[in-house]
Amino acid sequence: MCGSLPTQDLVTMLNWLFKKKTVAPPAPVRPATPPAPAAPSPEVLAARAAEWSARLSQALGDDTALLALAREAPGVDTKLAAVEALAGEVALKEAEREFRTHDRRVHRAAKQRLAAAVATRTARETADRLIDAAEGLRGEAVIPANRLVALDRDWHALDAALLDPAQTARFAALTAQLTALMHERAEREAAIVRWTASAREALAGLQTTWLAVAQGVEAVPVLTAANDAAGALLAALPLGHVDVALVDGLTAARLTAQQVAGRAVVVVSLDEPIEDAAAVTASWTNLPPVADPRAARALDQRWDAWWRAQATPDVAAPPPPEKKPARPRPAPVDPESVARAEALLQQAEAALAEGHLAEAHQHLAALDDIATPGQRPRLQGLWAEHGRLKGWQQWGGARARDDLVTEAEALATASAAPDAKVNARQQADTIDGLRKRWKELDRLGGATGQPLWLRFDAALKTAYEPVAAAQARVDAERVANLEAREALLAVLEATPPAHDTGWREQVRALDTFQQAWRKHGPIEHTVPHKAREALVARWRAAVAHIEAPLEAARREAERGREALIERANALAAEGASGRGRDLIPRVRDLQAEWQEHAKTVPLARAAENALWTRFKAETDAVFAQREAAFSARDDEYRANQAVREGLIERLAALGADTPAGELKKVMGEVDRQWYHAGDVPRQEVGRLESAYRAAHDAALSHLASSAQRTWQATVDAVIARHGLCERRERDGAHADLDAAWAALPAVPATWDRALTARWSGSPATADSAVVDDWLLQVEMALDMPSPEAYQAARRDWKLRAMKAALESRQGSPDHTVGLDDGLARLLAHAALTLAQRERFDAIVGVLRTRPR
Repeated sequence: MCGSLPTQDLVTMLNWLFKKKTVAPPAPVRPATPPAPAAPSPEVLAARAAEWSARLSQALGDDTALLALAREAPGVDTKLAAVEALAGEVALKEAEREFRTHDRRVHRAAKQRLAAAVATRTARETADRLIDAAEGLRGEAVIPANRLVALDRDWHALDAALLDPAQTARFAALTAQLTALMHERAEREAAIVRWTASAREALAGLQTTWLAVAQGVEAVPVLTAANDAAGALLAALPLGHVDVALVDGLTAARLTAQQVAGRAVVVVSLDEPIEDAAAVTASWTNLPPVADPRAARALDQRWDAWWRAQATPDVAAPPPPEKKPARPRPAPVDPESVARAEALLQQAEAALAEGHLAEAHQHLAALDDIATPGQRPRLQGLWAEHGRLKGWQQWGGARARDDLVTEAEALATASAAPDAKVNARQQADTIDGLRKRWKELDRLGGATGQPLWLRFDAALKTAYEPVAAAQARVDAERVANLEAREALLAVLEATPPAHDTGWREQVRALDTFQQAWRKHGPIEHTVPHKAREALVARWRAAVAHIEAPLEAARREAERGREALIERANALAAEGASGRGRDLIPRVRDLQAEWQEHAKTVPLARAAENALWTRFKAETDAVFAQREAAFSARDDEYRANQAVREGLIERLAALGADTPAGELKKVMGEVDRQWYHAGDVPRQEVGRLESAYRAAHDAALSHLASSAQRTWQATVDAVIARHGLCERRERDGAHADLDAAWAALPAVPATWDRALTARWSGSPATADSAVVDDWLLQVEMALDMPSPEAYQAARRDWKLRAMKAALESRQGSPDHTVGLDDGLARLLAHAALTLAQRERFDAIVGVLRTRPR
């Protein structure tokens, strides 16, 4: 049927058939994705690590460079090292914000370093303030001990590990200096106080002694010794003494003592016979006057008495004493009376020795009637001593009263000054002490005149006026304080009940009242005494009116808080057992419930803090368990990451020279292990997938290159055997050729049979047209171009193949050879023409690039 068709129609039909049956044009080939770079080798990794370490060393001390390095570094360890090296708070705060949303380890390190830096700065600033305060305290005239103790307490409250050693050493040195300075000033002040007391005692002693010497009661050496002691005291005047009046008074007293001693020596010498009265009178006249009028008067009286005695030497002898009537003869003495009199004598002696004159007078009066003649001399001596001490007492009492009046008038004068600053309490104590001393003088004996008492009393009343004014102000302040307290109580009593305002308002009202109440000070010192008890009773009632129901509500609230703590404890136990589900939302709900409880009924601060601490410990345990779970998951992810990185390194270790079998084996194992490996940190997924794909593509490329090399080696072996066959046919058999033949690797069986037959001396022979036909079919099989002269034959072969396919449904027409068979025939043929040989070489060249 086909043979009867016209040629043009046949061509048209064949073209249509070729268009219909040809393979669809291949899809456009996408450009091959360049293979990802292979994973770096250990040497490269070590070099990179060394490079980052060098960059880190160069950036030390520069927070900006360290922060940039932390951002750019690929590894977590380098990031951590850079963050750990940061020093400034600004850089640490920026690092904490930078890594907050990703790498948790670096963020935690930055946060801890920032907290440590803030704590260090705060501690050192506080230390500097304390050091400045100590410096200022060192310059003060008086160093209060409480301020020094407060400084030391505040310093020890700081964390010593956060302080600069220079700060610690400076504060220790300042503390030692302040302590030594305070001790030195205290000792100096104590020395001044002791010297002042001794000086006042010496001044009083000098005044008493020179008056006694002037009256002839004491000897001049006693006054001289007292004067020398006063001089030694002045020589030992301590540094810093400011009582100039006392120093001047003691110096003037020493001069007065010298004046009294000089005149007393003259007066004492008058007791001896005087040969030259004019010389004595001249020496008396030339002596300086005595500054103390009483001593001068006593000395003048004694001088005048001597002078009058000298002026009237012929004085009549005193008349003989009148004879007293003889006493009746005493009756016999009872031994008991003698013993009683002896006891009274001993008691009188003891009373006189202790200066108890009133008691001694009672004993002596009783002895007048019962003393025996043998006891009379002792009794008379005791009466004489009593008289002498009584005189001294009266003289001393007069002096003491004069001193009291002087002190009272000086106190009144000082109090009446316009710019006087009077301490009311100290003034009242001073006035009370003066009055007690006056009463004590009255008790000891020695009456005083009414004018002196009136002067004393008037001076004290004048001095008491500032005290009375201050007391009036205090009374007015106490009344005002009472009124303010009553106003606070009225506000508290008017507070609405809790069911109208809520417990929080009750607590606020009570706290406001107590704060305002405390500002008014202690009740016992700030309100009138008469109103104190009623005010306290009202205060207790008003506070109890709110506190009683509040305490009941707080007890109920505490039970509610305890229940919440138990629920939190149960959640913590549930989380610890690993059976907990959705623990965090439940903990959040529990915390919100706690806050609602706290808003409804606020507890006392101590109770609230204690309960909250327990509740927070339980909830923190749940969060700690979650953190531990996250840490465990992170550890697992990091372990999986290490496994995947190891697989990538294993793929990266494959090279172009790795055998194909090993390439296939390693790739298969790595693929299986990769897909069975667990999850990795989210931020590492992209990097690992990219690195794995790059390593896998590189391995595939190595595998393809290996197949190509194997095929090329096979083709080269075929060509080498073919060349050996040609040399043997040309040169004859030779042992070297046999060895070379045996050394060549094996080739495909079809080609090996053809080459072996030719090697054994049985080459195939065929017509040149047949060989050309074989070459054409092989070229068609390789889809390589044929010479121009054979294009028609090539088309004819195609037509015949198509016709055979249409008529017999066979795959190829008769006499068709395939690639392997056609190449085998060409290899076995021994006589190729030059043109055929060129076509054969072209076929071999194309065959090397077409792996089977």
